[in-house]
Amino acid sequence: MTDDPTPNATTQTALMDGPSDDVVEVAEGTSNEPTSFTEAIEQVGAGSLLGYRLQQQAILSDFGLFALQCRDNDALLTRAAEMAADGMRTGLCKVLEYRPEQDDLLFRAGVGWKTGVIGNASLAADENSPAGFAFRNGTPVISNHLEGEDRFRTPQIMVEHGVRRAINVVISTTAGAWGVFEVDSPSAGQFEAADIAFLQGFANLLGVAMERQENERRLAEALDYQKVLVQEASHRVKNSLTMLSSILHLQSRSNPLPEVSSALNEASGHVIAIARTHDQLWRQGTG
Repeated sequence: MTDDPTPNATTQTALMDGPSDDVVEVAEGTSNEPTSFTEAIEQVGAGSLLGYRLQQQAILSDFGLFALQCRDNDALLTRAAEMAADGMRTGLCKVLEYRPEQDDLLFRAGVGWKTGVIGNASLAADENSPAGFAFRNGTPVISNHLEGEDRFRTPQIMVEHGVRRAINVVISTTAGAWGVFEVDSPSAGQFEAADIAFLQGFANLLGVAMERQENERRLAEALDYQKVLVQEASHRVKNSLTMLSSILHLQSRSNPLPEVSSALNEASGHVIAIARTHDQLWRQGTG
């Protein structure tokens, strides 16, 4: 949860159904009811467990708004790592993207890692690491004592950064598992089931936002392709009309009958007028 011990901290390996110790009921009709996250946090105290959870909800809400507006994938992932680390009161967070060709999890974005890690370092995607297990099984993983962990191995890069506990959730899109969202801490303490809910909220927003960005990219490509097709069709129509006008003009000059020659010449002019009107309409429609 936080780098500082909090009441009722328990070790969890996955988010379980049932009541949570973090749920606090407030009687209806309470006076001076808060109208914002800030006021609510001030009333209960930022240092309390409830205040901590309200801060997480406020951060998650802010990120949701950012995700709706963001059009840059790298900025989206980096901001998610920064805000999640802030919400969990730790300095280490990373977004891991699964690469099928290498069968690994790439450090795609993050905060608190040494220079050169992001975009270059990777973790094995097998079930022997917390992140790999979460990715392969679609199950959130909490490990609050990595130094004594017997379920998983601790990746060397986490050892080098002094990580003592970690929490992992899967980032998914409609296409399936995309990667893993992980928060790490170098201090003693406990990540809890409620922290999984907070982190999974980030992961869910990331999955939706990334999918929206991909759909927007494909739509833009389709519109560009359609524009090229329309442009090509317009050129062909214009060329065909120009060619028809030229044929009519040549026939008008070679025809010995004045009335026929005049009619052909007039028809040629009409065709040219149609070609110019078509070109102007097309340019107005695509301008």
